[in-house]
Amino acid sequence: MTALATETTTAFCAGADTHEASEVFHVEHGGGRTGQRVELARYPVASGELRILYGQRVDGVVRVTDVAANGHGRAYLVERGLEQDGYAALKALVADYLEQAELLAAVPMAVCPPAESEAGEEAER
Repeated sequence: MTALATETTTAFCAGADTHEASEVFHVEHGGGRTGQRVELARYPVASGELRILYGQRVDGVVRVTDVAANGHGRAYLVERGLEQDGYAALKALVADYLEQAELLAAVPMAVCPPAESEAGEEAER
C-alpha cells in the first residue's frame, strides 16, 4: 500500500507518521482529561464518501475512531487501549484498516463478517 495521498486510494495523512501522530501515545493526561484528536488517515468508500481515522487519548486510554469527513453520519470506535501495545501497534492497525477499507470499498467496521456456518460452507465449495 502506498503512503501517498490521492483521491482514489487509501493513504496515511502527511502527519500520520510524524511526531504529531505519535503524540497520541506520549502526551499524558491526568484527571479524566481528553487529549487532542489527531488525524491518522483518510480513505474513500464506494459511495464517494470520505472517511477519517482519528487517534485520541481519553481518560488515559488511546482510542481510534472512524468518522465521516463531512461530520455527518455514523462514527465507529475502531480500537481502544492501544497505549499498552505502543505506537508501532497503532501504525499497524491503521495500515490494516486502510487495506480492509480498500478491499471492501466500505467502512470496515460497518461490514458484518459471514457467520461461521456460512464461512464453512464457502470453504467447502
